[in-house]
Amino acid sequence: MTINFFLTLFTGEYSCDTPLTLIESLLDYIPKVEPDITFGIMTGDVPPHEVWSTLPILKTQLIQDETYRLLHQHFDSPYSLDSMLYPAVGNHEAAPSNNFPLKSSNIPIEIEKDYLDLKWLYKSLAHSWRGWLSLKTNPQVERNTGSYTARPVRGLKLISLNTNFCYILNWWLYEHPIQKDPNGVLTWLIGELQDSEDRAERVWIIGHIAPGDSTCFHDYANYYNQIIDRYSHIISGQFFGHTHK
Repeated sequence: MTINFFLTLFTGEYSCDTPLTLIESLLDYIPKVEPDITFGIMTGDVPPHEVWSTLPILKTQLIQDETYRLLHQHFDSPYSLDSMLYPAVGNHEAAPSNNFPLKSSNIPIEIEKDYLDLKWLYKSLAHSWRGWLSLKTNPQVERNTGSYTARPVRGLKLISLNTNFCYILNWWLYEHPIQKDPNGVLTWLIGELQDSEDRAERVWIIGHIAPGDSTCFHDYANYYNQIIDRYSHIISGQFFGHTHK
């Protein structure tokens, strides 16, 4: 079966972000050159890269909500892309940027700081991704801090990883001695890969920060590489963003 897909990184020239008019033009143009797209993948970083200007969190959430509303208009329409989109979580999805607490993090108990736990983010993303993820898959987004699995076509599992738990600028990772498997994401990944091996299906992995990139902790990248090496016979591709290249 031939799969037509595209990968978009919503970042433009190195010092700026893509203007909305360009994104809309892109979405209008894609079906004109490729009318038969099976599914799309998006490797994260929806909010702009103005970092501290993304606070308060309401601004970040509204930007994400409106962006995904626009994407649904195009992907869900039989007159446009008429396809599924599978996103991953970028480091700029959090507010403040980069900060993704662990389940073991000591988050301040003050009510005005409850946004730091990012429950609002995972709930918002789960809502925004409805329709692209199945009713069974969608709850994974909240329960598994942004990571989930989907099966876009028969015989292929797509694993979307929140790799911000390896990011060297995620200050929550410095609160305690660096954990080998923050939030159990790698253990969960092994379970999903083993399931695919048992089913004799192929796997794609998508994420934002690539393990092995200089901004990902080497220890984490080492463990991830061991997992990939073990299951390399079923992994057909890995797709990451973040580098702006």
